[in-house]
Amino acid sequence: MKILNFGLISLLLLFFLITLVKSQNNTNQTLTSDYDDNDHNNQDESENIQSTINQTITAPPQEIINSPQAQVILPIRRRDTSKSELNIAPCGGVSKQKTHTLTNKGSNLDLIWEIINPISQGNCTVKISPGLNNEGNFTILYPIDIDTNINGEFPCGRKKEIESHQFRLPEDYVCDQCIVQWKWNTPAGILYSCSDITINGDKIEDCLAMCKNGGACFNGKCLCADDFYGDFCEKSYKNNSSGWGWVILVILLLGFIGGAVYYFSTNKVLFIFLFNRNLLRG
Repeated sequence: MKILNFGLISLLLLFFLITLVKSQNNTNQTLTSDYDDNDHNNQDESENIQSTINQTITAPPQEIINSPQAQVILPIRRRDTSKSELNIAPCGGVSKQKTHTLTNKGSNLDLIWEIINPISQGNCTVKISPGLNNEGNFTILYPIDIDTNINGEFPCGRKKEIESHQFRLPEDYVCDQCIVQWKWNTPAGILYSCSDITINGDKIEDCLAMCKNGGACFNGKCLCADDFYGDFCEKSYKNNSSGWGWVILVILLLGFIGGAVYYFSTNKVLFIFLFNRNLLRG
């Protein structure tokens, strides 16, 4: 009996030990699996971080188009010219002012400007006008120290620096208030700046400072702005048309009065004739 009891106790102990060993193995497997999963996740996260870093390093930079900013230094630009307002042709919205530069026809003109906020795809054009604020009156000036395309454009404003080029003035340009237009064409828009200069030469004394109403003294004659004419642009088409308007109005009024007088005088004669006729019959 004792032997039987001892055997049962031994079997129970053996079963308990086997169960305990299996449970320990399952626990170890679970811990190992969790560790492997965590290690795999950490490895994936590290790979993602490294991939992001590599992409940040190797990705080409994307250009942000900022607002271009610049100012002309020489010839002295018009006062109150904006450094950044775009697409206001032909002179940035600033009217003609007194000249600060005197030069001769056919001479070389130095243009100097400062690029404050560069644009990588900027191109410049320089033009000249006899002195009328009209985009159609501007003629291209080609620089003598750099190549341009057929439209006179050349690369500029692509670095933050001071740039300069020389331009040959035309032989047939003599004016008391010529306009030099500097134009910077960028993907963000066009920046305009104008400078007023005097180009000395023959016959300039024939109209120097004599042209009125925005006219320009050019090669000895006044070029008049729109709506003005005369030797010195002293006459206005508006005033002339207004005078003719009054003349036409007076003529129409006189015609109306004459027609009314004729109408009533005719009807009066007819009325007297009919009245006398009826009177005779009676």
